[in-house]
Order: sequence, then C-alpha cells, then structure tokens
Amino acid sequence: MPKSAAPKRTFAVVVGVETYELGSGWDLFGPAGAACAFTDWLLKRDVKPEHIFLFLSPQQQTGNGEPQSLPVDPRLAYRPATEDLIHNQPYNGVFE
Repeated sequence: MPKSAAPKRTFAVVVGVETYELGSGWDLFGPAGAACAFTDWLLKRDVKPEHIFLFLSPQQQTGNGEPQSLPVDPRLAYRPATEDLIHNQPYNGVFE
C-alpha cells in the first residue's frame, strides 16, 4: 500500500511564469494564477506556508487589457520567477 504524503513533511517549489525574456511573443496568460491555485490546494491540505516556495513572473495585464490581480494567499510571499532566484533560494537544507 503506498504511503500518503504527510503535510508536515511536504515541501513545494511552485513556479508560474507568464513573461519571458525572449519577447512578448512567448508570453502566456494563466500560469501565475494556476500556481496560486496550486498553493491554495497545498494550504488546504495543511502544508505549512513556510514549506511552500512560490516564484511568479506574472503579466501586468490580463488578456483583456485589465490590470492583473493575483490571488496569492497572504501567508505566502512570492519572489520573481528568475533562474537565478530559483536556484539560489535558501531552501533551508530541504533538498540537499
């Protein structure tokens, strides 16, 4: 029988990239919101907020041209989703 993940031992690196340095032709709508929805799912399953590492690079506007508002849970802080920040985030020895 497979073991289920224990929330107190669960850690997540969640990334939502909508803007790319390659140019606006590569930009997407939706990944940042999907990343926020996934963090909500984790939090509802009692994963500790300090165990969730959230990186977002959202677009400033929605596809309709309106300002984008991300539903980031107030218990979480997010950092820009850059390669440097993701690789150099101090994960407190979790992934070593």
